[in-house]
Amino acid sequence: MVKTARTLAIFFGLLLSFFTQAQQNPNKSPGNTAAAAVVRPQWKELSPKQQHALAPLMNDWEKMDANRRQKWLNIAIRYPKMSPEEQSLLKTRMQEWANLSTEQRRVAREKYQKLKQLPDPQRQEISQKWQQQTTPPVSDSAPAPAITPAPIETKH
Repeated sequence: MVKTARTLAIFFGLLLSFFTQAQQNPNKSPGNTAAAAVVRPQWKELSPKQQHALAPLMNDWEKMDANRRQKWLNIAIRYPKMSPEEQSLLKTRMQEWANLSTEQRRVAREKYQKLKQLPDPQRQEISQKWQQQTTPPVSDSAPAPAITPAPIETKH
């Protein structure tokens, strides 16, 4: 339960960092400047450990502004301290985010903003429902018996 809560906190923290950045720089995109400055660090300048932690973002890295890159680098610093399950979940969430279209990201940001404005009891209820939907059920029963095919009768 604690790991799930911490993982959700990480996920919502990631979403918050994206939403905050989008609100601070709504008109800032790579195509909005005539002479695009090189934003550092570039992917090739990251250490192998940073590249490993941030691998799902490799294709989007050069499109990110410096502030967003720094937020991801801060996450990469915490990555080695995470449990293997948390690392796996983080990478999965990063990949899911990277696979979203611009429109899907916009919708996700809007939903997150609405979620932030809800009273605590409602947010907790939504969080519990989210956990129930994303956590696989634990079964106390024995695994289902293996199905064996019926023997084929042959005529002699």
